[in-house]
Amino acid sequence: MSHTLTSLHAEAIVAAAHELKHRRRLAGIGAASPIAKKAGKNNKAAKKVRCRIDLSKDEHRVIGKLRRQLAHKGIDASRDELIRASLRLLLNLDQTDFMAAIRDVLAPAEAPKIAA
Repeated sequence: MSHTLTSLHAEAIVAAAHELKHRRRLAGIGAASPIAKKAGKNNKAAKKVRCRIDLSKDEHRVIGKLRRQLAHKGIDASRDELIRASLRLLLNLDQTDFMAAIRDVLAPAEAPKIAA
């Protein structure tokens, strides 16, 4: 992905995380997910699934950058929250854009080589 496109996606994720926390505050809802609320109706604890993913160093840096951007705006977001916000954005993404993003992850474009 190009740096500009990555930056735009990073800003969208930051905005989505901020909006989610803002809506939770207005609704008086804590950090519990809608899934946890449904589980509460059945008097069962919400089940969480442990998920391990491998990220490239660049992707890990992007998560750190997003967390710093949110921190500067007064929002404390964990890596898990950023990934959850990203998933919500992917669900609403246009199919063409989604497929392009998947292609970029599966086979990232190489940076142009500079002749020395």
